[in-house]
Amino acid sequence: MARLTKGTFLMYKATAGGTYSKLCDITEYPDLDQDLATEDSTTLSDSAHTYIAALPDSGGAYTFNTWLKASEGSTISGLKGQTIYLALYIGGTEAGGVITPTGSVFKREWQGEVAYQIKGAGTAEIAPASISTTVATVPVDTWGSDS
Repeated sequence: MARLTKGTFLMYKATAGGTYSKLCDITEYPDLDQDLATEDSTTLSDSAHTYIAALPDSGGAYTFNTWLKASEGSTISGLKGQTIYLALYIGGTEAGGVITPTGSVFKREWQGEVAYQIKGAGTAEIAPASISTTVATVPVDTWGSDS
């Protein structure tokens, strides 16, 4: 079943034993995986090229778009230079028009550093920003259900 991106959250926690909290509202998230990398394993005895899978590559960073908010920028700037626990949650429970993040469909967790970037804009536009995160550990995916 197809699903909307509604209920997608960028989460963080400062310590391994802590609880994830929403880092900020996001308007977009990046491709989480690159195309499968390969290495040529062809020998002079082969009649065609052969390949083996190489190490997965996250591209080094994930960038999430958002809108400029002083409170979120201040929180994220306060985390600068620290390696924290990050997660992308897809799925939540909705009550009274408020969605609580659960990651019931999908969670990707990793450790990294964050940076808040104020983006350029034109006249009478919503002020854009982005959050860039390094990917310092192998991401761990957890799949839930489509409901």
